[in-house]
Amino acid sequence: MAAGTGSAGDWCLIESDPGVFTELIKGFGVKGVQVEELWSLDRDSFEKLKPVHGLIFLFKWYKNEEPSGSVVQDNRLDKIFFAKQVINNACATQAILSVLLNVKHPDISLGETLLSFRDFCQSFDATMKGLTLSNSDVIREVHNSFSRQQMFEFDVKQSSKDDDVYHFIGYVPIDGRLYELDGLKPFPIDHGPWQPGQDWTDKFRMVITERLGGGDIRFNLMAVVPDRRQAYEHKLRTLKTNRGIVLEALQHMVREQPALDGHNYAKSPLMEAHSPAASSSSTDTASEAGSAFNSPVRASPPGGASQPVGATGGDLDRLVVVRLGEEHPFAPHDLLALLKTVEAEIGACEAALRDELDRRRKYVVDDCRRTHNYDQFICTFLSMLAEQGQLADLVEQQLQPRRRPPKDRSRPRRRR
Repeated sequence: MAAGTGSAGDWCLIESDPGVFTELIKGFGVKGVQVEELWSLDRDSFEKLKPVHGLIFLFKWYKNEEPSGSVVQDNRLDKIFFAKQVINNACATQAILSVLLNVKHPDISLGETLLSFRDFCQSFDATMKGLTLSNSDVIREVHNSFSRQQMFEFDVKQSSKDDDVYHFIGYVPIDGRLYELDGLKPFPIDHGPWQPGQDWTDKFRMVITERLGGGDIRFNLMAVVPDRRQAYEHKLRTLKTNRGIVLEALQHMVREQPALDGHNYAKSPLMEAHSPAASSSSTDTASEAGSAFNSPVRASPPGGASQPVGATGGDLDRLVVVRLGEEHPFAPHDLLALLKTVEAEIGACEAALRDELDRRRKYVVDDCRRTHNYDQFICTFLSMLAEQGQLADLVEQQLQPRRRPPKDRSRPRRRR
């Protein structure tokens, strides 16, 4: 989106793509977050991504559009990082920074670049913050590293007044209220609090639905959410700890338990659970083993010494506590059913982590393809075709009108 001309160098246009924005955040040195695209405004789409730190909204910009909320001009400005856009094409980075620099979460690390930038201009007004951003060589270089290469310089043109102009803005929750941070506005826009029992994204859905009600429906919405890799790794560590606790409890129980009449203890119950014969013939499930083991997620008993594991991206499993040395409240088949469930959860979590790592690798490959300059390759390839006398024939073939294939006039066979 174009803005006033500043003194800084040119800023390029970048694509509205979750892979681009995730890699852009990584380029700034931020850890603990990623960007996900939202394809719908229904509540389930937001529920799947919780917790959502902020939202980035791309829409068709109209010059005289009036904001629906109230303009913030009081002392709340001291708590909100807001910068005016004073340079062309910087709205994507400004929208990202509007979210990141207003989020306070222990799992997010802003990195040295953004921390230094925020601390340096914290006391500035919105215009001075915008000028500071536009003159940041580090931030501009990271932003421009995601530009799509133009085939030739003469293909580059400035937007005309008839072109559709799109603009990025940010939405963030601050102190129980929803704020719209648009660098083309002089101040933040306050959309008010959300209702008790609601999430801030419910308030956003109401605001954005009203905004899109009578206008252009062409828009793109992306959410800044916790890094899924960290969430899966955290959950995997917790599940493996749970598995170790259950295994230890089973081994302790086997050592204490006297031999039962008619039971072959050449193998322990744990070994039998892992043997092919036992696994194929066993029909116990977590639900059959008792209501206490319907899932590996089990709260600690009252007064227990366990501490819940902090979740990074949603509700993660908590540690299973089995007090060794006390009277066992669980039968062996209960623990075996729980072990089976935990093993299944570990397998599912490992698969999800692999998928996420593959997706991140794809982001890197796509970015390389997007930003690579293919001019030299194309020119060399065309030169080789010309040297071999094939270029003129290929061009002539492409210039000739393509003939449609003749219609099949044969009589259709009669179906019997």
